[in-house]
Amino acid sequence: MGEPPRATCSQYDPSSGCRVYEGRPLACRLFPLGRQRQGEVVTYLHRGAAFPCLDGCPEVRGLPSLTVSEFLVGQGAAAGEAAQDAYLEVTLELAEGALVLLLDTGLAEGDRETLPRWRRLGEMPDAERAASLPGDWLDLLTVPEISANPADPIAFVADHFELLQAREASLPAPDSTPGLRDRCCLIMASALHLGRSTGIDARALAEHWVSVARQNGAKG
Repeated sequence: MGEPPRATCSQYDPSSGCRVYEGRPLACRLFPLGRQRQGEVVTYLHRGAAFPCLDGCPEVRGLPSLTVSEFLVGQGAAAGEAAQDAYLEVTLELAEGALVLLLDTGLAEGDRETLPRWRRLGEMPDAERAASLPGDWLDLLTVPEISANPADPIAFVADHFELLQAREASLPAPDSTPGLRDRCCLIMASALHLGRSTGIDARALAEHWVSVARQNGAKG
């Protein structure tokens, strides 16, 4: 719509505008709104009192006023929101899997290193956390080989989760405390890395699971 090029957008072409408009990600479809989900409650947020794009975008001033619901429909945001919510559930399933492994194997009874490592994973810059993951795990998290219909985001996420579960099940069973600890941290790092793609605060998520683990008797 005649918007000046933004240095932060790699897909903007000064001669034609957005190069991926039809397939633009959810963040672009929602802009300038933010989306926050807590439990089943979804809230749409707007930072500041002034609406962006009014200065330098004369086309925007001529657009009709819309409710948030009308805006979301017009932007075709439903599929992206469904995928985001589905990936949030996968993130929580992975993190809970790390917790179950910690508690059910007896690792929580005396180990004092796993929880501090979870906390450090949450505090890491995203690039550093990604670098801590084995290459095949990182590929599976970020570029899974899935043939599901891209128009069905729920099926895609379900297939992705099955791949992650199958990959974890194929790992050799840990036969030592350090091995169990590494497995717990691998799963938690995977949850945090995947969660960042949905906008989750990695530090807060790690602290949450550290707190839950402590409530169930884990040390550290």
